[in-house]
Amino acid sequence: MGSTETLTVVTFTGITAEENEDAHLSSASRSFTAQSNTEIVTVNVVDDPIVEAPEVFSLTLQDSNAVGDRRPDPYRLLVVITDNDAEYEWAVANYTVPEGVGTINLCMIRAGNTTTTKVVDLNVLASTTTYTAKAQYDFRPLTAFTFRGTTEQCVPITIVDDDEPEGDETFALVISESQPLQIGDTNTVTITIQDDDNRVQWGTQNYVFSESDDTPMVQVVKIGGADVIIRVTSKPGTANSSDFEPINMMVTIPAAESTYDFPIMIKDDEIVEGDETFTLSLSPISPSVSTTSSDVVAAVVIVDDDVESISEPRTGLSATEIAATIIVTVVCTAILATIAVTCLLFRRRMLRRAQPQKSSIVQTSSQLPVLYNPTDNFNDNFSFELRLVL
Repeated sequence: MGSTETLTVVTFTGITAEENEDAHLSSASRSFTAQSNTEIVTVNVVDDPIVEAPEVFSLTLQDSNAVGDRRPDPYRLLVVITDNDAEYEWAVANYTVPEGVGTINLCMIRAGNTTTTKVVDLNVLASTTTYTAKAQYDFRPLTAFTFRGTTEQCVPITIVDDDEPEGDETFALVISESQPLQIGDTNTVTITIQDDDNRVQWGTQNYVFSESDDTPMVQVVKIGGADVIIRVTSKPGTANSSDFEPINMMVTIPAAESTYDFPIMIKDDEIVEGDETFTLSLSPISPSVSTTSSDVVAAVVIVDDDVESISEPRTGLSATEIAATIIVTVVCTAILATIAVTCLLFRRRMLRRAQPQKSSIVQTSSQLPVLYNPTDNFNDNFSFELRLVL
């Protein structure tokens, strides 16, 4: 070389790396003097979080003072950028586990550079309208995930097994975007905890039905996600078996159902007896079914719809009653006529006996006793008097 020679460095002659996005030169040229035979060219490589294949660019040397085609040997240098990034995502997007499982393993995978140790921060989604499980009460939360030179890492998470019927609950873990991290498509894992506790109770504790209701229905409510078998019985109160059909039966409520409706048979009589009551009770047969004393008994009121009838005044006689009246009238008339004739005959007999006998003593008419006065009248009941007039 001469005393001073200037060389120009040209980069990115067209390979996979992009200028400025993947690498760039701090200075495009360097000058050599007689006292130096080495110059350092600085290339800045951009460290991005994107997982990508190895990228290549070239550095080309050119003598700006050369005449003709004078190139140093070697005049081109190839540079390969090896990616040190990794992409992180959950191995499975959804887990469904029973409440009594104890612990489950949540697994995360990463692609790209798997040689480094990396801590991945997590956001916990719980106690919301969508994610109903409560941290610490239903599960032990996980806030970070550490990779140590592997492509897949699993960590245990504890599920709390309580005795409270509360239905299935969910929570989620989300890979935090607050860190320089390449996140894959499955950035959220959702865990559904299947409740293995159940509670049964009446839909309401007071039922009121009319005596004439065709098919009165009562309801049992189940809280929990398992099959439940219960027994339902009835107990008489002021109402008894003459008022309703006694109940003693087993009922199965499937896991997918939350209610069970069934009819009770009320007997509709015509007796005025007032409202009457009886009770319904339920008792669990399946294990892991809880009840409360206030929820296992329901009262049923049968409302009496019978009314006592009141006789209304008669406005006329029926044909039968008229015929009977005529017959009674005829019979009574015949009896009265018989009595009248008998009394008349008796009267005549008495009159004959009362007439005086003929005597040899002649008396004047003024001296004779008067036994009967033809002008006297008898009363209507055929009684008579004997008058003796001296």
